[in-house]
Amino acid sequence: MNDLISFERAVYGRAPDRVARLLAVLRTVAIDKLVVDSTRPDDPVDRATMIQRLAGAIVALFADPTMELDAEFIDRLMPLLKTMQQLC
Repeated sequence: MNDLISFERAVYGRAPDRVARLLAVLRTVAIDKLVVDSTRPDDPVDRATMIQRLAGAIVALFADPTMELDAEFIDRLMPLLKTMQQLC
């Protein structure tokens, strides 16, 4: 899923696919289609709160000492760095 709640659960639960989910979520953010909950995509969203939650999950992901960055991940992340910068 490319919704915020699924991404947060993957990050905070240290799911094995959390890095892949980061890339998917950033692609969704880049086209301004991120929703908080994919089961309720039409719910009103407080954009500032959503960005804070997303940024918190991204920081938690990169701060996780068990996360390993490989060359393939870096190559896939590079085109999405501008999107990450816009969140800060």
